[in-house]
Amino acid sequence: MPRDLLLHQTAELLKVPPEPLAAALESLVRQGRVVLQDLPGGPGVFKKPAWVAETGVAQSLGRLKTSPGAPASLHLADILAEVERRRGIQLSPEQREAVIAACREKVLIITGGPGTGKTTIVSCILDLFRRLGARVMLMAPTGRAAKRLAEATGAEAATIHRALEFSPQDGSFRRNAAQPWNTDVVIVDEVSMVDIYLMYHLLKAVPPSARLILVGDAHQLPAVGPGNVLKDLLDSGAVPVKRLTQIYRQARESLIVVNAHRINQGAFPILARRFGEGDFVFQELEDPGEVHRRLLWLVTDFLPRTYGFDPLRDIQVITPMHKGRLGVASLNHDLQRRLNAASPTYTWGDRHLKRGDKVMQLKNNYYKEVFNGDIGQVRDYYEDTGQLTVDFEGRLVRYDAGERDEITLAYAVTVHKAQGSEFPAVVLVLTTQHYMLLQRNLLYTALTRGKNLVVLLGSKKALGMAIRNDRPVRRYTDLAAKLRQAIR
Repeated sequence: MPRDLLLHQTAELLKVPPEPLAAALESLVRQGRVVLQDLPGGPGVFKKPAWVAETGVAQSLGRLKTSPGAPASLHLADILAEVERRRGIQLSPEQREAVIAACREKVLIITGGPGTGKTTIVSCILDLFRRLGARVMLMAPTGRAAKRLAEATGAEAATIHRALEFSPQDGSFRRNAAQPWNTDVVIVDEVSMVDIYLMYHLLKAVPPSARLILVGDAHQLPAVGPGNVLKDLLDSGAVPVKRLTQIYRQARESLIVVNAHRINQGAFPILARRFGEGDFVFQELEDPGEVHRRLLWLVTDFLPRTYGFDPLRDIQVITPMHKGRLGVASLNHDLQRRLNAASPTYTWGDRHLKRGDKVMQLKNNYYKEVFNGDIGQVRDYYEDTGQLTVDFEGRLVRYDAGERDEITLAYAVTVHKAQGSEFPAVVLVLTTQHYMLLQRNLLYTALTRGKNLVVLLGSKKALGMAIRNDRPVRRYTDLAAKLRQAIR
């Protein structure tokens, strides 16, 4: 953060003059807890770990980009034609360019919105490298994103944390510069979700001879953690980029895809109002009470009855806010009462959970191998020990009483928590009550979480406010400049 802005905002917050704050900052610099760096706009203040991570990411990418790798085959076009024939597809010119670039560049970013064929390209890259005899690792930031990647490609995919092999003994990752992955190619999906710390550890584990392919949508929300890695890499101009812009025929028939691109371009979406005529429906409701009643009816009655969606496994409610009648806390309470009333209730500290409740992991827990955003169902409660068991897609994980803050109800989640996941049906709430959070990239991210159906409940005014607000909260970083310097 700029030093002057940091001192000004801290003085306002603490109601103290700036002089003692400046002295305190200098003391932190001397202690090595923060780093003060001269930047073009003036001095910038970094937490020491963030500065180390940002500098390390730039240096690692610089080394990787300039290190020699295995030469690309002279017959790439012929091999790619065989891959297309085997998969029964025909790549467009821009898709073909992206696949061939992945085999020729040491580091490559592939970016594009929904319906532009990112997953198809990853599958072809995987097939092509395997035909060349290369070892390939596929990974994504979250468990749900990794599972989706594995299903789409037919190959094994892991979370980044799992691939880095966390060591419970000393709290570090086993895979690092001293013990890198034994691979020729690393493909990382959903890179927009990767923060600066995770990218730092990931790059340390990539062997110098390997190729690195980063895939993501630059218009999604940035990572929950610090940094803005994908945007910084794109802005740096120091890493080759292939941008996918063409929406393909099947995707053009999806209003979810069409509207996502319209919103991204600042245009109003096509507001289909009838169910059964497409995969996107807008229900115009101004009154929050009416939005609340309609949402409960849709999730508990209409959508399961009309489409056959399971209200727990298939339908996800997404809302921008935590508080208020249409916030996460209130909606979770009401949906729990409607969808899971008959199950036994466990009083777990100050929480009331039921067997079968839909819950979400809120932080990375390397010991349990469950990560931020993983969704499961409560299975059992042990009254004598105060422990709770959660089923994460067939894997039972036990929580001690002291770990209550790690899980929460997930009938409704925020847009940030839904990022990286895809759900058969999404019910999205957007009202002017959410005006502080109405941003274009937030709306775009929420809309693209739906696979088969998105129902948008709210007002045109709120929709317009979100589309017009293309100025997301500023994230102060220096990665783009550091990367340009490292590659020079």
